[in-house]
Amino acid sequence: MPLLSKQSILALSYSVTLGLLPLIGSSLATYLVIKNLTSISQFDYIKWALFFFVTAFTMAFALTPTTLIALLSGYLLGWPALLPLCFSYLLASWMGYQTIGFLDNGSLLQFLAKRPGVNAFISKLQQGSLQVIIFSRLSPILPFAVMNAVFSLVKIPIRPFLWGSLWGMLPRTILSIWAGTQAYQLSILLEHPNQGLTWRIGLAGLTLISVLGLGYVIRQITRK
Repeated sequence: MPLLSKQSILALSYSVTLGLLPLIGSSLATYLVIKNLTSISQFDYIKWALFFFVTAFTMAFALTPTTLIALLSGYLLGWPALLPLCFSYLLASWMGYQTIGFLDNGSLLQFLAKRPGVNAFISKLQQGSLQVIIFSRLSPILPFAVMNAVFSLVKIPIRPFLWGSLWGMLPRTILSIWAGTQAYQLSILLEHPNQGLTWRIGLAGLTLISVLGLGYVIRQITRK
């Protein structure tokens, strides 16, 4: 039975790490933001542009959760944060995708290709990738950086990956910015982001749509 290559093991280990980092990064980022809130609130256009550029890196490598960045942006900037946030998400998606692709270099896909059933499923998944990505990005449960790695490992084409990431993340981003604009105190918002009833209903709705949508798309793919 063929074994995974060292490249694939490294890529998979990195992917697992991406799932654990937000547990640490979220607490640290929350502390730093609250401590430096006065300085951050006085950012000019150049510093905000640098902020969104830097957070693209931190989100790509799971150092800061995407929801935290959106909540902070909504609280401090309001709706004008939507466009730079979308750019930051796209850049983070691209970086995460390319990083895992560099580490794995197609080794995992070659390993899976030796299993006819799995290989056929992945081929169909690649063909219907846009819908899969959109519904995956809708879910607040599926970690952003980990999904970048998963889609890269199975060689989802880059164009539908980026488009799907943009449209799938948009509802979550709008909901997070709205929550940020409604908050009266940043420390409460960041430490207890799920306390609002409307916010919880919104997240539950996105999760339900994501689960149902993914289930429908996967069934359609397997029937082809």
